[in-house]
Amino acid sequence: MLVFWGCLFLDGSLVLLPTTPTIAPLKGALNNIEAVMDFYDRTMAITSFSGVGRLPEISIPLTTVDGAPVGLSIASGTHLERIWNASG
Repeated sequence: MLVFWGCLFLDGSLVLLPTTPTIAPLKGALNNIEAVMDFYDRTMAITSFSGVGRLPEISIPLTTVDGAPVGLSIASGTHLERIWNASG
């Protein structure tokens, strides 16, 4: 799997994706196990590829919707995080 992910990023490309599949739940909104697992499962489905693929990923808060933050995640190939570190 790591070889596959590495092939996707050989040219230094980036993957942009939402940080979560929906806006973040407001504090106290996840008040039962069903709500927690629904949000957790959907969030892991969209965000876990970086962890599984051992790829660097950052999340940038862009705006808010109904008082909840909305972020953009940026993932790149292995070792491209040096570019990110140099630009900050």
